[in-house]
Amino acid sequence: MPEKLTIAQLQCRQEYLTLTTRQRKLVEVFVATGDRLTATREAYTGRTDEIIRVRAYQVFSNNAVIACLAVANGEDPDRAVFLEKVERATRSKKTTVAEIQALRLLGQARGYIGSKPQQPEAQSETEVESKPKRTSSKADNPNREFPPQDLENLYGM
Repeated sequence: MPEKLTIAQLQCRQEYLTLTTRQRKLVEVFVATGDRLTATREAYTGRTDEIIRVRAYQVFSNNAVIACLAVANGEDPDRAVFLEKVERATRSKKTTVAEIQALRLLGQARGYIGSKPQQPEAQSETEVESKPKRTSSKADNPNREFPPQDLENLYGM
């Protein structure tokens, strides 16, 4: 299990140093308390709980904050940011096949996804010639919407 860093150790890391002053305060309070709303309330001003809740969602979705918290937990910051991108893609109804393919390639290139994409089985020339030509469909359009549940199946998450 990865070893968590202390606040003093974290403050020496590049991921921490790239944060804004408010983001640093947020990370410090979150590491100490584990409470997102408390950390957001300490670092940012907000008149209502609703404003603080929305701000917490925004700040904790920031790639720099995600990377810094991953380092604080002894995890790979690049992997944490990648997983957040996958999470965003699964929540979005506008995610396209091209975006899924790009995430898959990125995951494979970085070693986060172990299996290679399945290659279509080789067909004999007679099989290929005997199949009727298909007209354009949604499957041919790389920008079509991709159901979020299929993302989870692709990555086994």
